[in-house]
Order: sequence, then structure tokens, then C-alpha cells
Amino acid sequence: MSPDPHTQLAHHLHALGMGCPLKETVEAIETAGLRDGVKIIIGGGQVNDKIREYAWPTLKAVMLGLIEEGCIPVMFGEGSYSQRLKIIADLPKGKCIWWFDQTDMRRAKEILDDVCCIAGNVPTALMTAGTPDEVTAYYRELIEVAGKDGGFVLTNGCGVDHAKAENVKAMIEAGREYGVYR
Repeated sequence: MSPDPHTQLAHHLHALGMGCPLKETVEAIETAGLRDGVKIIIGGGQVNDKIREYAWPTLKAVMLGLIEEGCIPVMFGEGSYSQRLKIIADLPKGKCIWWFDQTDMRRAKEILDDVCCIAGNVPTALMTAGTPDEVTAYYRELIEVAGKDGGFVLTNGCGVDHAKAENVKAMIEAGREYGVYR
């Protein structure tokens, strides 16, 4: 019995990091029915030296392969990536987007500003339990820090599926008011 398409894809992604042709990986993505997006996670509990040694070389190879094929990888850094920013900065300039969940965006802007676009980092708890005024204040500060001189996508952190409607509205209004490049 052959493995399911998702398992085959995982094997291809790993093999890509070991030199497997990207064409085979793209075919595996299509076979798995994931042509519009593939979620690749570097485990949150891994320490930086293990990520640098084991996970990053494979992920970087996958990203570079996708870049060579004309794709712009949008990577989601679940949890905090504040201590991993220097590791993930090892990419060609302007070729990817890092979307963060719980990362120090001031540090992300400092380290990744010349490398990639950054996005996200709005706490789910703020969107579900905060007030519209708190959401507006958070977004304003986030835009001032991460959006300075461009290179920032205003979006949520992990999710907004349980957010209060008035907080989503406050998020959009904050983007319109403070997120305009002048």
C-alpha cells in the first residue's frame, strides 16, 4: 500500500532539501491537491542550534527552489520567532514574506527589513477579548514600528476566526487611518 499524497509530499519536501528536483516536488504538491499553498512548520519547541543544523537547511532549500520557479513563499512563523530571526534572514532580498504570530516586530523589522516583507503579529487574544480601542492602539503602534518605510503587511497573527466583529472593524479602520504610506 502506497502512502497517502500528503505523506508523499512530506517525503518530497524533505528530499528537495537533499537535492531532489523541484519539478518532482511541484508534482507531489499537485498530487496532494495543495497547489494553492503548502504549510511548512518548524517546530516551536526546537532550539535554535537544532533548527540551524537540521530544519533550516531543508526549509531554505525548499524556499530557494520555489523562488527559482518564480514563486514568492509566504512563510508562517507560528509562536515566537524573535530568537530565530537571524537564522531565517539567510535568503535573497525581496523574495519572500514572513508572517508572524508572536514575534517582536521591532526586532523583526531591524533584522529582516533588507531581506523580506513582514506581516502579522496581532495577538488572537486581543482580537477575541480586547476592546476596539485596544485593537486600534495596538495596530497603530504595530504600523508605526513594522510599517516604517514599507515592507509590512497589516494582518492578524494566528487567526481571527473567533474575533469580535467590532475588533475586526477596528483593525480595518486602523489600517485605513494609520497604514497609508505618505
